[in-house]
Amino acid sequence: MWIETENIRIIFDTGQGIALENNALTLGIDPAEANILVLSHGHYDHTGGIIQVLQQAQKTDVYCNPGIVYPRYTIINGTAKPIQIPSDSMEAIEKLSVEHLHWVQQPTWVPDKIGITGPIPRMINWEDPGGPFYLDPEGKRADPIDDDQALWVRTNDGFIVCVGCSHAGLVNTLNYVRSINHGFRL
Repeated sequence: MWIETENIRIIFDTGQGIALENNALTLGIDPAEANILVLSHGHYDHTGGIIQVLQQAQKTDVYCNPGIVYPRYTIINGTAKPIQIPSDSMEAIEKLSVEHLHWVQQPTWVPDKIGITGPIPRMINWEDPGGPFYLDPEGKRADPIDDDQALWVRTNDGFIVCVGCSHAGLVNTLNYVRSINHGFRL
């Protein structure tokens, strides 16, 4: 997702790899102009294009939860498939300087009335992560995807809330954004 204000250009998630480059080309967007990269969570289909962004936009600030580094798996028909952040993307993040890497563990404001939730409390018990996700290939440790986070933009007409997969649940996410912003209209 490309989010642009007068002063800020944000890439929210990077897709599986070539998707970012193809989408940017189709939309006439130059990822080198991004000031900020926000990662919703640490699955490969949201983090595969990190290296492309960081190579093109070398002064980009990256905002993500520390949980993106966890090994992750899905198990389908008894077979474990790794779904964590690709190793080249993780290496690119590890090379970032402290001034450009922001580990988000609580609600965080970035410039221009834009915020990142950090971990989203799971208050609505019927919302679940949305799949057979595990922290081990044997499927013994369920992955609640606690690193799931959303981004919001405060406008004169209310809020725009951007989510990746919304593994925390959309109701939980919207309620949390509302509480962070003291009940302002979504």
